[in-house]
Amino acid sequence: MAIGNNIRVNGSIVYLRLNTGRWYQYDASIAPLGEGAMGIVYAGCACDDAGDAVAVKMVNPNLSGIEGIRTRARQEAALAFRHVNLVEMIGYCEEPDDATSPMYIVSRFVAGSTLDDYVVNFNTVPDRAKRIARCMLPVLDALDYIHGKGIVHLDVKPGNIMVENERNVRLMDLGIAYRPGSIDSSSQNGLIGSPGYDAPEQHIRRGMPVEIDSTTDIYQVGATLYQLLAGKRPYNGQPPVVQPIHGVPRPLMRVIEKSLCLDRRGRYQSAREMRVALEDAINNPEPAVDWEEHRRQFNTLLERYPQWRLVAGVAVGALVVIILLILLLI
Repeated sequence: MAIGNNIRVNGSIVYLRLNTGRWYQYDASIAPLGEGAMGIVYAGCACDDAGDAVAVKMVNPNLSGIEGIRTRARQEAALAFRHVNLVEMIGYCEEPDDATSPMYIVSRFVAGSTLDDYVVNFNTVPDRAKRIARCMLPVLDALDYIHGKGIVHLDVKPGNIMVENERNVRLMDLGIAYRPGSIDSSSQNGLIGSPGYDAPEQHIRRGMPVEIDSTTDIYQVGATLYQLLAGKRPYNGQPPVVQPIHGVPRPLMRVIEKSLCLDRRGRYQSAREMRVALEDAINNPEPAVDWEEHRRQFNTLLERYPQWRLVAGVAVGALVVIILLILLLI
């Protein structure tokens, strides 16, 4: 049965002719690989002799009739990036004369598991924090690449990072990727991205300037790393502060804190800059005593309890007197 020139159905098998002219298929009766707000992803293959394995994302039928969503789907499929740490896009399928027809995006199939499932393997190892942090280095490489192309991912999270065959890490799902000027705040209002990993500037307010840039992805990398290490969101309390994570070395914690700065000007200003800092924190051993951290905590204590300055002065004075008495008695 043909829905149109590009989409045909035979039983549970759906055949798709992409904008490239090549035919692909998937079996709708087989459980999908995954499902999100934007659509359902099925395992598929090419219809020719090569039979290349692919992932077929069917755009949510409740959204596919919205022209803005269809435009974004075409933009995602058109991102012909070639990078070892990105999932390669192949093309899209739609009926060009029917704005309500189903819409599909096809990408290379990645065999593996999402990062949140993969890092469970590290739960019992002594260097768990560093192993998890090391998984984010390829993600930063991928972001450095797409940022160089003028693209901001906007949806970095554990479920959008695949570990391929226990080795290679790939960032996927550019469905809401942002180009400067592609968001019209005069008609759009609300969150663009995933709750829990969103930077403040991803909450678009109608009529206000859009301030999204590459540092937005930096924030999401920090939020992803925090979630993987702590199992919860990073901020708590009023005013909001990044809560320390038990068992995470201070150098690594400082990298996370900087990336999660609510003011984007205080974050790392590029993926490459964060990668250098993260790799340094992973490779350099924790100092026996973190004097800088002790000094910071002491100054915070004095600011919160100014009376301790007097107590500390009296204690130091008493100690000096005791030492002088001992020297006189010797």
